[in-house]
Amino acid sequence: MHLDESFEERKRCVKLVPIFQGLDDEQTGQVANLIEMRAAQKGEFLYRAGEASGTLYIIHHGQVRLTRMGESGKEQLLKVVSTGEVIGENQLFTVSVHESFAEAAQDTHYCAINHQDMIDLLEEYPTTAVALLAEMAKRLEDSERRSASLTTESAAQRLVSYLLNAEDEEGETFELPLTKKDLASYLGITPESLSRKLREFEDGSLIKQSGRRKIKILNRDDLTFQE
Repeated sequence: MHLDESFEERKRCVKLVPIFQGLDDEQTGQVANLIEMRAAQKGEFLYRAGEASGTLYIIHHGQVRLTRMGESGKEQLLKVVSTGEVIGENQLFTVSVHESFAEAAQDTHYCAINHQDMIDLLEEYPTTAVALLAEMAKRLEDSERRSASLTTESAAQRLVSYLLNAEDEEGETFELPLTKKDLASYLGITPESLSRKLREFEDGSLIKQSGRRKIKILNRDDLTFQE
């Protein structure tokens, strides 16, 4: 769905994105002129696997689930992106189709920019090109680390790593950004196994759960060695 948009609103969308933060106000305005603002209701797809790619998406506010279908036909959560994050950059330099599904996890506003317009910007602003390459390298590293985790670590170890990373980023008390169903899919375990492990950690005084998603790490050292 297309939105009524203002130039200043488009500029605010551009400023959310780390790869554009090296631009001055005039340059930010040039990027904003190329952007189209759109909205997706919860459950609506920005794109589906198999569709031609040709757009870079910036999440203005809301959340988008990136998923793919496994060989067994079961949905696998790849990532949940939120405000200020970019998707569609993997297909930026090639003519290809999307390999994943992008579904709004909640009502979401986002900005869209044509791939060719984005390539022209990268040629004009090398600092943005370098920032984009750094972001793509980080995502590749994260993907490789996650793939290794799924094949070499137990369910408990994957959950522990996720909780400790969340604590590092948010502090000892944090709110899970995913539903427990999505978190289980992301970690490659069943929702039942996730709930059971969280209860075990809580019974062992390693964590404390409150509400639907809030968690406090009580004993980081002992939690680290859970298998």
